Amino acid sequence: MRRYFFTTIYVVLVFLSFLVVFSLGKIETGPEVFLPGYNGDPEKTTNENVKNLFRVNREFGGSSSIVIVVEGDKNFFEDARALYELHEALEKREDISSVMSPVNLPRFSGFRMDYYFKDGKISNDVLNDPNAKSFITEDGKYALLNVIFKEGVNARDKIPEIKSLVSGYFEKNYLFGEPVIDSALFKELVRQTFVYPIFMFLVIFLLFYYQLRSFRAALFSLMVPVLSTFFVFAVFFAMGKSLNTMTVMTITFLLIIGSAYGLHFYNALFRFSEKKRR
Repeated sequence: MRRYFFTTIYVVLVFLSFLVVFSLGKIETGPEVFLPGYNGDPEKTTNENVKNLFRVNREFGGSSSIVIVVEGDKNFFEDARALYELHEALEKREDISSVMSPVNLPRFSGFRMDYYFKDGKISNDVLNDPNAKSFITEDGKYALLNVIFKEGVNARDKIPEIKSLVSGYFEKNYLFGEPVIDSALFKELVRQTFVYPIFMFLVIFLLFYYQLRSFRAALFSLMVPVLSTFFVFAVFFAMGKSLNTMTVMTITFLLIIGSAYGLHFYNALFRFSEKKRR
């Protein structure tokens, strides 16, 4: 039984590492991860200035917003029906609180309020309104929509749906805002966490196979860095930390650097054991 004591401990540690990584692991893509003293929980942030920033954002922020710029095939001063349909489609979504665009910009004339959108087109008078002219270009080719999400909505997760919806009305469109950046960063972090390491594993495996001429030996040498990476991140996540644009690179470093140790271990244990005996 004592012969398999350390093997048993190692298997248990590997199992617990997998359990911790897949249950406690989380990814953060917001800019707050670079703030001094931030450790994943706004309430436990050690820097008082950063903590006050989160408090102000919680009390006065509450919701996220994005800006959508669309390019029409036709001049919006001549035909803005597609813009109107997009505006209506966005407003009907349950996760969106309000939409501001040239379609619903108020136009005041004396004591009467009207809108710049009328008869399926935008009035040129919008360019004379200093509060409204920033929503459409002078040539009428580009229009801007300001979209505000409801409080508590994870705007980052909604970006692909919004992008797909807008593309259904306008082929050329551009989305701006923190949720858009977060969405792109999240996708990139997922690739760096799951996709890129797999390709790196295959490349290193082929190099090891070329050197060792053994499928099992090459696979065994790479098991050391792979399992070590899981163990390191199990400790990392157990401490309440999260992956971000900086810490995600650790996976690549551990795989590259650790693979050399796996190869040295195999050479010392198997390939050169006969020479040592002599």
